[in-house]
Amino acid sequence: MNFVSVALSSCLLMALSKGNLAVEKYAVEESTSPPEAVVSAEPTRSPARSPTELQIGLEAKWLPPSLPWYGAGIGLVLAVGWNRYLSQQLRQYRGREVPYQAVLDAIPDFLVRVGVDGHYRELRVPDRDFALFSSADLTGKALADVLPKDLADQHLHYLDQALKTGELQVFEQTLLVGDRVQQEEIRVIKSGDDEALFMIREISDRKQAEAALQQKLQQEKALYLVVQAIRNSLDLATIFATATAETVRLLPGVNCCGVVQHLPERHVWKIIDRACSEPELLAWVGLEVSESGNPFSDQLKQLQVVRVPDTSKIRDEANKSTAEVIPGAWLMIPLVIENQLWGSLSLSTPQPFDWPNSLVDLVQTIAHQLEVAIQQAQLYQQVEQEKQKLLQSQKALIQAQQMAQMGNWEIDVATGQTTASDNLFRIFGLDPTPSVDLAEAMVSFIHPDDRPQLEQALFQAMTVGTPYEIDLRFFKADGSIGHLETRAEAACDQQGQVVKVFGTSLEISDRIQTAAQLKHDALHDGLTRLANRTLLTERLDLSLRRAKRHLDYQFAVLFLDLDNFKVVNDSLGHLVGDELLLAVAALLKQMIREVDLAARLGGDEFVVLLDGIDESKEAVRVAERILAALESPFPIANREIFVGASIGIVIGATDYEYAENLLRDADLAMYRSKQSGRGQYTVFDPVMHLKAVQRLQIESDLRTALECGQFVLYYQPVFYLESRTLRGFEALIRWQHPQQGVILPTEFIGIAEETGLIEPIGEWVLRSACEQLAQWQSRFPAQSLQVSVNLSVKQLKSSLLPKLDALLMAYLIEPGCLILEVTESMLVENVEATVKLLEQVKKRGVHISLDDFGTGYSSLSYLHKLPLNALKIDRAFVSCAEGFTEPDTRNRLIAESIIALSNLLELNAVAEGIETAEQLEWLKKLGCEAGQGYFFSPPVSAEQASKILSEHSCPC
Repeated sequence: MNFVSVALSSCLLMALSKGNLAVEKYAVEESTSPPEAVVSAEPTRSPARSPTELQIGLEAKWLPPSLPWYGAGIGLVLAVGWNRYLSQQLRQYRGREVPYQAVLDAIPDFLVRVGVDGHYRELRVPDRDFALFSSADLTGKALADVLPKDLADQHLHYLDQALKTGELQVFEQTLLVGDRVQQEEIRVIKSGDDEALFMIREISDRKQAEAALQQKLQQEKALYLVVQAIRNSLDLATIFATATAETVRLLPGVNCCGVVQHLPERHVWKIIDRACSEPELLAWVGLEVSESGNPFSDQLKQLQVVRVPDTSKIRDEANKSTAEVIPGAWLMIPLVIENQLWGSLSLSTPQPFDWPNSLVDLVQTIAHQLEVAIQQAQLYQQVEQEKQKLLQSQKALIQAQQMAQMGNWEIDVATGQTTASDNLFRIFGLDPTPSVDLAEAMVSFIHPDDRPQLEQALFQAMTVGTPYEIDLRFFKADGSIGHLETRAEAACDQQGQVVKVFGTSLEISDRIQTAAQLKHDALHDGLTRLANRTLLTERLDLSLRRAKRHLDYQFAVLFLDLDNFKVVNDSLGHLVGDELLLAVAALLKQMIREVDLAARLGGDEFVVLLDGIDESKEAVRVAERILAALESPFPIANREIFVGASIGIVIGATDYEYAENLLRDADLAMYRSKQSGRGQYTVFDPVMHLKAVQRLQIESDLRTALECGQFVLYYQPVFYLESRTLRGFEALIRWQHPQQGVILPTEFIGIAEETGLIEPIGEWVLRSACEQLAQWQSRFPAQSLQVSVNLSVKQLKSSLLPKLDALLMAYLIEPGCLILEVTESMLVENVEATVKLLEQVKKRGVHISLDDFGTGYSSLSYLHKLPLNALKIDRAFVSCAEGFTEPDTRNRLIAESIIALSNLLELNAVAEGIETAEQLEWLKKLGCEAGQGYFFSPPVSAEQASKILSEHSCPC
């Protein structure tokens, strides 16, 4: 490393040359120890030079490089003095005016000779003014007369020292010249027995340069310490804490330094570490600032430095609130990791501050080192994580091998010797001693049926090097059968000859058992352990294939659905319900043979497959035995629980292709059993399937019938029996099917109730009937006409009332002209709620009639509670009027009782299904008020009903 040679100024060189002075430049060598030693150099005399020389001593300081990566040294010339030989030369050349004057002209200092008495004798003043001295002639004046006392005393002191010691005296003084501080360096050297030469030079610029350089050196040293502190850790928390703390310490005036991370997924900037000279500001660690509407965020995203000289001028909402708690000036340097914005290094001062470029450059240097440290720490963390994963994997592998009880073995082909690990001995229950012939022992423990496979595989491996992987059964030490997975490979020499066979043997008994259990679980019901639908379907498919191959083969399927199971489950709880299902499952197992199969499809549905029966009657006998056994109660939870079943039977035939078809038909037969009554069985008839298909088609068509306007209302007249005058009509729905023609409600109302379509259909009927009633009242205003409308159970809820009010208001009909008919079965589920609802209906003036009284859950206990206006007598009681059988007689008595009851309760009695004059006369004698039936008229269209209205008069 070279130090730049010292060069004299051009004017000084010219002056020296004019004075016939030789000039040489000398290099300064770097001192090695100590690191800040002062070095000097002097010219050597040369015989070729003039005998008169001016020796110039050079003093310089060598400063070591502050940061190792800068790669350059910094040298500072401290002084150039005339500390040797100068006074002697001046005296010798005093008589030589030209050289002496040339030297003086070349020197920019103020020169003055001062006598021992403290008076100025001779002076030279440069062209410019020099502090307190002017160009005026001071010769003969005393220092005390020219200088302030403190300065005069100082000058006299150094004058005395120079005269006494003969050594150069150097001191500095600071003066205030106008509004400027001026620093001067004064050198005093003895120039005669009674005088000294004062050389005064202004050094203000030099002092500022020295101060600036010293500050830079201090910053670089501090920066070096910051970087070393950052790089000495690979922990991010430590790095952030060190970087922020050292930065605050390094930069005077900075009261806070924080590391802020950009979280793009949350669209915020978060302060994750902070060092502050004011402790209260530390509380803002964790503060989040939104990047939305944040101009500083936009600048940082563009990797720009953000300078905020005065936070009071911030106007955006994102930073305004932060500026209120951290006022002053901000500086934000983007931190970039792998070409991606990571965050920022942010600084603040308590007062407004215009950030200079030199300070910004210094902070950017810190930020760059912080980026390197963050990246290294992140890389270290990734390496550590991968290392931990690897260690965990290795540990897991070792544990797995130990838990798996895997054994290793090796066979030397040449010697036939077999060696193995201890685990292999433990698998076979052998003592690992050298006396044991392991190969022979292994083969002896293998199941006899699997030995040929092992021997053949070993032979192929030892002769031609064929690898193998086989599963074998072996006998354990306790005599049970285990399973072994054996893999082997061969090692060959350079000639390709097999020299060794090595392999592993892993006991897989648990795996085989688990696989078998999983297979069993996949094919069996989790609760009852009966076969599930999957296993049942496999068996049914097998029976269907067997039936096609063997025409004399027969099988049957019984589909069971428990009666009243929902009641048990809901009232006694699911635990009791599960116990009941387990008891039924056990019962079914007892009722069938080993070749048969019992399965649970889910809920309370069971299926029994009777395999290889001799005749179809066997299936019926099994069904009868099951139903008989179910008549006995099941003792569960300290109770005796009764449960029955409905059974559908399908006899397997070659007509079936799929198991699902068998189950479908058995389900249809079971459903028919439920319709016939509980505790019944039904053998499937193909007609059932046809009806089921028709029902499905009706259900499908029913969903579009309402939208397409395929429903129409027919009206059956109701007459007063005594006068045979028209009382009104009962509105009856008909379905005008585009392909099947008119469909009666008995064919589709049940389906509508099951699918939930009954509610919109019922609303349509009520609205259409009200609309027609309004038209008749407008056309025949003199007639007091009533129209009856049947309600469904789905309509008996609180929403009926606002709908009813809306219809009465919309069509302006008299409420008493509308009769709502309900059935007994609709009332039994919630009598109290139904009574309250019907009372609200009756308060509106609408009449209520109880339809088909006597055919359902007739009960006098609630009949008197109902707000009724009429009772309707079912046609079953009317048709018996002319019969002579015992049931006819009993039904006539019931009809008489109903009419008598209605009269007693002051209710109108209305008979249905009057078809003959004899029935009419009988009802009149009993006091029945009104009736309807084919004797008067069948249900007719609205147009035909209008004709009847015009022909008959209703009483007003």
